[in-house]
This record gives sequence, C-alpha cells and structure tokens, in this order.
Amino acid sequence: MACSATRSLAGGKVRWTIYAVGEERGGVTRRLRWVYNATDGVVEQRVVDP
Repeated sequence: MACSATRSLAGGKVRWTIYAVGEERGGVTRRLRWVYNATDGVVEQRVVDP
C-alpha cells in the first residue's frame, strides 16, 4: 500500500486529503481518497475506485 496526504486551508477550515493505493487479495487494485475536515472532525468525502 502507498499513501500520501495534503493539507489545505479554505474558508477557515483545515482539510486533509488522503490518497491511498493498495492491492487486495486476489490482485484487485483499489484507489482510495478521503477528505477529512479537521476543524469539524468529520469525513466529508470517501471515494473507493473501482
């Protein structure tokens, strides 16, 4: 698994965007992205592809 994270500040809110790529058993590769609003303590978006 490989991952990275970026931090942004917009509209007075701190957000972390976390990207990850990994392979499941059986060889299926997944790309994941989460957007975490650190100011409010909530995950605003979660995307799993495919």
